[in-house]
Formats: sequence, C-alpha cells, structure tokens
Amino acid sequence: MNKLKKHYILWIGLLLVSLMRSIPQTYAYMTDLEMSGHNNFVSSSLDVELTSFQSQTTPTTLTYPSGLDTARLFTVADKGLVPSTYDLSFQFDGGNINLCDGLVVTLNDISGVAYSGPLSGATVSASLLGNGADLHLYVAEISLDSSLANTYEGEHCAFSYVVTTWQDPYYQSGGWTDTEVLIDRVDVALVPPEVPTGLTILDHNGVDVGCGGVTDNRLITVDWDDSTAPDIDHYDYQNKTSVTIAKPVVSERTGSIADQDGLYKYRVRAVDTHGTSSAWTAWCEVTLDRSLIISSGDVIINEVMWMGSDVSTSDEWIELKNTSTHPIDLSGFVIVNAGTAGNSITLPTGAMMGVGGYYLISNYAESSASSALAVTPDFVSTGISLLNTGGQLTLRDSVGSSIDQTPLASWPAGTLSTEYHSMERTDVPGDGTVSINWYSCTDARCNDTTYWDIEGDNFGTPGGANY
Repeated sequence: MNKLKKHYILWIGLLLVSLMRSIPQTYAYMTDLEMSGHNNFVSSSLDVELTSFQSQTTPTTLTYPSGLDTARLFTVADKGLVPSTYDLSFQFDGGNINLCDGLVVTLNDISGVAYSGPLSGATVSASLLGNGADLHLYVAEISLDSSLANTYEGEHCAFSYVVTTWQDPYYQSGGWTDTEVLIDRVDVALVPPEVPTGLTILDHNGVDVGCGGVTDNRLITVDWDDSTAPDIDHYDYQNKTSVTIAKPVVSERTGSIADQDGLYKYRVRAVDTHGTSSAWTAWCEVTLDRSLIISSGDVIINEVMWMGSDVSTSDEWIELKNTSTHPIDLSGFVIVNAGTAGNSITLPTGAMMGVGGYYLISNYAESSASSALAVTPDFVSTGISLLNTGGQLTLRDSVGSSIDQTPLASWPAGTLSTEYHSMERTDVPGDGTVSINWYSCTDARCNDTTYWDIEGDNFGTPGGANY
C-alpha cells in the first residue's frame, strides 16, 4: 500500500508540472471607475483626478440674444506613480440630443485650442508623467448659434466630461485604467419674441393716419408688422384701459371706437407657442372727432387755369380751398373729368389742407421749363387735361361723396386770347354749378411775380386769395 501511494503522488506531481508548462502568460490590471466631481481615491500605480471649481449642481442657462455662450474651467491631475495617456471626451446623459449636437465647444489648454467643433464629437488625448504632480488645465467654451435659439428654447442638454486613462504602454489596450466623470448641463432659456414694429392706425378708408392722427369715423384698423419669430402664436391687443381685449393671430385688428369723440390708444405684444411674450409696444393714439366730417362745400374748387399759360397750353392747374373750420385730409379725394379723355385725378395719401388753406394741383413743377408758375404746387400730376370748350369738374371725397362742382358745359369764366386769365370763385362761393359764382381774374395783382415767373400775359392767383 505504501509503494502504491508513492506512485500516485509521483503521477500527480508530474501532471501538475505538465499543466503549469501549458498555462499562457497573463497580464494583471485594475480598473478604477469614479463618478464624483472631487476624487480622493489614491492608487499607488495609476490615479487621475478630474476636478472643476465651478458648481456642477446648477445648470448653465443660455439666453438670447447676448448670452448664448458659457465656459467651464476644469483640471486633469496626475495623482499616480506611472506614466499614462488619457482621452478626454464628452458623453450625452439626457435632455434634447439634437440640442447637444447643435452645441459647439472650443476646448483650450495651455498651448492653445486643443479642439473646436460639435460638442458631441469632441475628443482630446494627452499624456501624464506619472510623477503625482502633473496638472493639465482646460477651459471648455460652449456656445449655441443664435439661429437655433428659437428652435431649442426651453430645452436642455445634460452631458459629462469623461477622462479615461491607460498606463503606458497599454493605451486603449490594457494595463491599469482609471475613468473619471464630471457632469454638466446647459439649458436654453425661453426666447421672447421681438417687440412688434410698425404700429399704426388706418381710418375707415384704409388711409394711414399714423399714431397721433385724427379720424372722423369710428371704424379703424390697428395695424403692425408681422413678427419674425418662427414660433409666434398670437398677439395680445389692448386698448386704453390696459386690458387685453383680443388675441389676434394676424398682425392687424379692425373694430369700432366707442361712440364718443375723444382720444383712444392701443398697443400690442407678441406671444410665442411657449407662452413667452415680448414687451409691449408704445401706445398708438388716435382722436375721434366727428366734427371733422366733410360736408358739401367744406372744400371748393376755387380756381381753374383751364387754358394753360403763355409758356405752354398744357400748363394747366386746379386750386382747391378749405372753407371749413378744421383741417381737412384730402387723401383719396378725386376730381372727376380733370384728366385726359375725361379721366379722374386722385389726390395722394397724406394730402392735407389747413383751415382757410389752398391746395394747388398742377401739370408741371414750378422748376419745369413748361411752367410759368412762381409758386410750388402741392401735387404735380401730368394727367391734367382740360378742354378749352369746357367740361364739368366734380370734386368727390375719399368715399365718393360729391363735395363741389363747376358748371356743366362751357367754362363760365376765364379767357384765352392774347392773355391767359384764370377762372376764379366769388368771395361767397355759393353753388359751384351756377355760372354767376365764377369770374375771370383780371385784377393787376393777378399778374404779379408773386404767382408768375414774369409779369407777362398770365393772370391768376395760384395758391393764394382770389382778386
């Protein structure tokens, strides 16, 4: 039995020797994964510390338009005793991944820019000496293009700076490793729309009376420019009570002023789909004064140079006069039959005439070689064409109501011979269709250089009182 036992022991020993010779060479290594901002673990072989001196618990908020960038200062410190190489990269943790892809990072180290490009693709490699004191300082400048601010407003990007270190010479292949993680987050603030521009008021005829204008009709349109915000939802609309009375989705609001003359004012602000609103516009005011309503005879056709002048037979003009007690807006007024082939002449937007004032409409500018005028017309229209044989002129307001007329058929006054005398209205205008309310301008003052380039053969008082 003792001899058999010895044989078994010998065979077991030989088998063990044989097995040991067949075992391949194996490298031993350790992995150190730490998930904190401040690391105190120390390895006698390999240890790297990733630290930021800025708060990691408070997200960085990017604001439009001037605050769409931020910076993070952090260090990679060598705490081990072996030389190593590390990769610094960025890891998506949560939020809007498209926002993360849209963020741009410039990673600066002591030598300059180590990386510049999309945050999602950022990576930097560097080596540590393994002396326990080597320190790499980084500044990560993160920014968002202003064109993306509206797209990602209210969104966030949660990510981490990740440093993975390998002992030399096993970079990315084995040996001792150490992984450090530093969390960060970027929020994009809600972007308020721009304050609406171009706020103005249109009267019932669509004439722009502006802010501070006057209208004689309760129906108005408050108009403003379209918002440029891509996510505009509606506008808040207030009247003088500072109460939001409407939320139009288009950049205008038509309605009626209260049935009482006086001052009214309006303002708007833009609101986007997130409920974020712009600041209010300034107030735009309008005065309702129905005493300004134009009646027949408030404006008269006061003088007509139907025959032209000694410079040109086309040097024709028409003068209107305000006989009312208030200024009159002539915008859109029409003189029927004053144009070529019986067409009408329409007065331009903004044409105004003060109390007792005159408004001169001429075929030529004062400076024209075809004009004998020494006064500046209020409106130049090359379309005036008056027949020498006559033709009734009708003055209509902007809504088509007849305000004044000249007689039917031939001209009741004015002469065309060796001299050119205008046709003027009598001091008491009366009915313009009655011939006796017109006369020819023959007074010597009608030939004065106040009205004409020279004291030639032209008589009339364009832009002035009749004689």
